[in-house]
Amino acid sequence: MGLHNFGTSGGVEAVEMFGDLPIKNWQLGSWKEQAKKIAGQTMQPKYLHAHYACNACPIRCAKIYKIPGGDHIGHGPEYESIAMLGANCLNDDPEYLVQANHACDVYGMDVMSTGHSIAFAIEAFERGILTEKDTGGLKLEWGGPTVVKLIPLIARREGIGGLLAHGVRKAAEIIGKGAKELAVEVKGLEIAGHDPRGHVSMSLNYATAARGGCHLEGLTYFLDRGVTAPDFGYMTPLDPHVSDDKPPVVFTMQNYLSVFNPLGLCKFLFPGRVGPKIVASWQKAVCGWDSDMDEVMAAGERIFNLKRLFNVRQGISRKDDVLPPRMVVGKPDGKAKGVVADLAGMLPKYYELRGWNDSGIPTRERLEKLGIASYAP
Repeated sequence: MGLHNFGTSGGVEAVEMFGDLPIKNWQLGSWKEQAKKIAGQTMQPKYLHAHYACNACPIRCAKIYKIPGGDHIGHGPEYESIAMLGANCLNDDPEYLVQANHACDVYGMDVMSTGHSIAFAIEAFERGILTEKDTGGLKLEWGGPTVVKLIPLIARREGIGGLLAHGVRKAAEIIGKGAKELAVEVKGLEIAGHDPRGHVSMSLNYATAARGGCHLEGLTYFLDRGVTAPDFGYMTPLDPHVSDDKPPVVFTMQNYLSVFNPLGLCKFLFPGRVGPKIVASWQKAVCGWDSDMDEVMAAGERIFNLKRLFNVRQGISRKDDVLPPRMVVGKPDGKAKGVVADLAGMLPKYYELRGWNDSGIPTRERLEKLGIASYAP
């Protein structure tokens, strides 16, 4: 019922409890009272207009909100909006958050990368890396007012918005002066709103995911929170702060999600114990394919390797399977206080499972086994 009642916004307080919430451009680890103010349980009584759903879904996890300051309605903030336009910018004002989320929808902007860029700019201004000369006289301060002011500037590429519209990697390169230390991205993509120090498996997932800092290529944090995966033998919660056992978890989940995602399946089926055995049965029912769990997982491994091969062609290798500087420093407080993933220890084990060489490039032997050797570099 939680997803029906509040959608993903209902999980904000739990995520904060796990030490997983991005706070103040990923600098802090605890924000309990503020997180409560912008959780779905607090916002919905004020702003909910209606529930809505994907076609034929009985859960209806998406929400329509009444937008403050007018008679119009729009999409209510999901978890990622609350994390990136809210906590990561120290914006605990529900009204500003709803307005910011709506503005991103209207302008067609990704809430995650937008929130990242704004938090990056505020911290850069706070540290003197950016000045009022750079911002056209704007004082960039933590909180909702700055978030709401910057979104239209980014959308129109006006003033400081033109710089931030590049995303944090390019913006940091343009600014220089140590700005790279504030940019939280992998392979140019700002990481999603799940801190890889709160769930160290996400460190390996972010570092190796084809798109960079994408949580949807692995979703391994589900297993840390007690979601069971009987097909894979995961029946009890994993320790979110231990690195040694995570390479097989990431390998398995990335392979599975590589099939799950292109099939267009809702990610919230996974907590409902929809594993590859059920997916294989659905493929047979819908497409007539007589497959099983092993074939589903093999297809996922082929897809993941094909994506890696494309990246290799573009020059991607082990040098790019890294975390941003901020993620190798422990948090000062919260449940994940002091935790840093052992990425250097996990990568070789992961490459071995993948059949990649020490440079992170798929070997011909593995590609032949998968039936895709014709794509070998």
